[in-house]
Amino acid sequence: MILAHPMESSVPLILRQVIMAIILVLPVSVGSRATAATITPISVTASSEFSASQGAANLINGSGLSGSGPIQSQTHNNAGSATSMWHSNGSVVADSWLVFDLGAEFSLSGIDIWQMNQAGQLGRGIKTFAIYTSSNALGPITDFAGNFTLNQGGGTASEAAKNLPLSLSGVRRVKFVIANCWSGLASDYVGLSEVRFQGTGPALLVTSFKQSRFLVQSNEALLNSTTFNLAASGDITNGLFRIGDSPAVPVNLTSAQTVTAMAPDVSVSSVVLATVTVDGQVVASQSIVIQPVRHLTIYVLPHSHVDIGYTDLQNITIDKQVNNLVQGIQYAQQTAAYPPGARFIWNLEGTFPAELYLERFDAQARANFLAAVENGQVEVNGMYINALTGLCRPEELLRLFRHGTQLADLTGVPVESAMLSDVPDLTWGSVTAMAQAGIKYLSTGPNYFDRIGYVLQDWQNKPFYWLGPDGHSKVLVWMCFQGYGMAHIYGALGETVINDVMVSLEQAENPYDVAYIRWAGHGDNAVPEPEICDAVRDWNAQYAYPKLIISGTTEAFRALEQRHGDSLPVVTGDWTPPLGGWQWLVRTRNRNEPEELGPARTGRGSVCHGQPRRIFRHGLRCRVVQRFAIFRTHLGRMEQRQRAGQPVRVGSMGVQAELRD
Repeated sequence: MILAHPMESSVPLILRQVIMAIILVLPVSVGSRATAATITPISVTASSEFSASQGAANLINGSGLSGSGPIQSQTHNNAGSATSMWHSNGSVVADSWLVFDLGAEFSLSGIDIWQMNQAGQLGRGIKTFAIYTSSNALGPITDFAGNFTLNQGGGTASEAAKNLPLSLSGVRRVKFVIANCWSGLASDYVGLSEVRFQGTGPALLVTSFKQSRFLVQSNEALLNSTTFNLAASGDITNGLFRIGDSPAVPVNLTSAQTVTAMAPDVSVSSVVLATVTVDGQVVASQSIVIQPVRHLTIYVLPHSHVDIGYTDLQNITIDKQVNNLVQGIQYAQQTAAYPPGARFIWNLEGTFPAELYLERFDAQARANFLAAVENGQVEVNGMYINALTGLCRPEELLRLFRHGTQLADLTGVPVESAMLSDVPDLTWGSVTAMAQAGIKYLSTGPNYFDRIGYVLQDWQNKPFYWLGPDGHSKVLVWMCFQGYGMAHIYGALGETVINDVMVSLEQAENPYDVAYIRWAGHGDNAVPEPEICDAVRDWNAQYAYPKLIISGTTEAFRALEQRHGDSLPVVTGDWTPPLGGWQWLVRTRNRNEPEELGPARTGRGSVCHGQPRRIFRHGLRCRVVQRFAIFRTHLGRMEQRQRAGQPVRVGSMGVQAELRD
């Protein structure tokens, strides 16, 4: 029976990106003469993968094999997590497939297959499958070679290979189309452990290569810096190696050599010719497949995470944040002559520091602030402070954004964005509150490793419109890479972080040509870092893509919306907090006891007007302090400690006053 197989165009985005990643690093073992040899494909792609750890690359990278001598004599392990094997995502078995690219045309005499050997899950091994082949590097794979059956894996730590004899010529790519697996289920996880091919063919010039994710500009052309591993080829000592018409690099192929050369920028997967010339004559050549590199713009948002009372005394933290605004304005002025995109911009994470700045300083300082906002050197993000919105009464939600509208009136510049940092969730009513305050965009940057549930896994690099409960209010929500603390992890802005951002976009199946990152310095309440201006200037001088732009929140989000707004998904519902248990209890008390806050609402310590510093300044007692301390995720533990009868003193969990009944 000939099995139907899926068209290449049906491959999801993430798999097309997996193709690019896998093709980069895998060697081909073949002699320089047309004698039978083991052929390791240069790439393998799959219809699906359970995760990167169980990716198709495991089929050709030797992971899990052990033993000495020829690879056919080696055995495979039985890892219980299948991290040395390929493992599908558990969808319809008959829709699963694998495609191997051998890198050149070969005459095949057999295939060595190590069956799926996951301990306790042997039913996931392939039972019956069809083989199709093609002589081309791209396009459909339609030449039917036959149906084949594999024995079930043995489950021991030393699974041997099974050889399937073949007699095929002119084969560049091989496709396995899976009919069923040993479990007999229509939908199940399915996999294999390792695959090698036997055959004869020409000597390969390129045994493997790795494209970078960056593009450089050379005259009128965009080029991709690519690392090539070249096989030995006779006595070529003074050759020139090039890809297509790109610049040549000198090579000496009396032994294997690794070189870095420029490959052309392509918009789709393309076959290009790699050549070696001596005295202008081509002496070796090979067709290779180059993958497109994303023309990406990454916006960089400098800010400081306002975390009052967790890392230092409140008065010290508040002074730091006010001084951060002073420095941010100074750095913006000092870098005003930098190239566009490399000039410093300071994002106020919340409006609280701006309120303090305007109260503390003289008319000239106030004028400096207003000018900086008007000139785009300071961006005001419209949430007063990082709040646990699930604890807020409706009025408190509205007042949370009131100061942003007041600053918009004062500066004449609309406040269209908000930031939420460290806190992993918002209540649904926040959408309506933001929309009524004129806020269109919300940058979320949760804690990157703790007390966040699966929020980063589910939403990082996946922008969406959040439709409010009223059915018409909406806000564009976009969670940044590694949350607000990315700079804590990397320390410096350079190739490592940019490459990791692009990998993260691929993993999230993000198709957009706009991304953003936050740069919040080294730790909470960190000082501004003008060094990023030099880093961005130097990066853009070296690379055409990805392009880096220092910006405010609104500029980044507006760029995404203008280019891709029509294709962004729309989401409804509450954003449930991972720490919801204690929040629900405290929220009930908070909403049922508004009278306790009555004096604070109308007096100098106006809770609902969002001025917690006055509460601390005027010494209001336990419950008022609780209501505002609990705005911070970290300070939720304060409630638990106080209810257990433990005093919470200065410096303990961030609360800078003893709580008493």
